[in-house]
Amino acid sequence: MTRLHRTSALLLVLLLALAIVLAVSPAAVFATGVNHTGAWYWVPYSGGMITIVGHDPYSGVLTIPKTLEVDVDDNRTFVEIGADAFKDMSDLTGVVLPATLLSIGTGAFQGRTSLEYATIPVDVNVLSARVFMDCTLLDTV
Repeated sequence: MTRLHRTSALLLVLLLALAIVLAVSPAAVFATGVNHTGAWYWVPYSGGMITIVGHDPYSGVLTIPKTLEVDVDDNRTFVEIGADAFKDMSDLTGVVLPATLLSIGTGAFQGRTSLEYATIPVDVNVLSARVFMDCTLLDTV
């Protein structure tokens, strides 16, 4: 094998390894079109509003803000929490939701066994199935 072939083969192996690492990164878990700003994963909803579809690992009480600055002079309003959005947050003990929230998707907090309380705004008009299913410590909503 010539030196050029060995170099080409090594480069191909390195590119393949990089592709595998990128494929299993947290951002790759979400579907195409999902944006990542700060610790938040979100998708456009409409008219400058967004749907939360995930958050980087977090422990303790999570307070979701009314808006997220996605770019300079571009603030988006949180109006929806998508299905299974917080499914991987095993150390989440509480959640405070913004007054702008209108909808919480199926299983959004399902299985959060450490979740003790959730504050839901009065304007939430869609509370889907299994939102708090198996949240065994939850005693205040």
